[in-house]
Amino acid sequence: EAAREAAVPPTAPPHRRFDAQVLLAEDNRVNQEVVTGILAIFGLGAEAVGNGREAVAAWRTGRFDLIFMDCQMPEMDGYEAARMIREEEGRGAHGGRRTTIVALTAHALEGDRELSLAAGMDDHLSKPFRIKVEPVDWRKRFRNLVGGLALVLFGLELLSRALREA
Repeated sequence: EAAREAAVPPTAPPHRRFDAQVLLAEDNRVNQEVVTGILAIFGLGAEAVGNGREAVAAWRTGRFDLIFMDCQMPEMDGYEAARMIREEEGRGAHGGRRTTIVALTAHALEGDRELSLAAGMDDHLSKPFRIKVEPVDWRKRFRNLVGGLALVLFGLELLSRALREA
């Protein structure tokens, strides 16, 4: 921890101490800009692609720690993209390292989360974001995501609220 603290300039705000690359698979340009902008605030690099086929191709480069995957996209949906990624990981792609995939979608009906998990995704977040659990439970739910990305999701919730109220 001390070595990590030393690697961050003392003037950097605490929320810029994340070290992860995020792939955003989202076909809506406005959503791409909002999510990548929020990730940038937290010091996270992000690359946006517009469909599942592009997401799989980008993942194959091995540069990403986390994928936010829309479920409904043209050419190949997020479910199929997640299944393909999991199949390739199962065959040893990226040394067998499992990339965290989180469904980031407007699908909020009962059973949608289960569809995401069945496709191989690690979690399911519905847009607009609503935090319905206590902060301690929120952090616990996302403790396995790359270094504190739960804070990014909280930031998305705040932005979503601000846009609705504007």
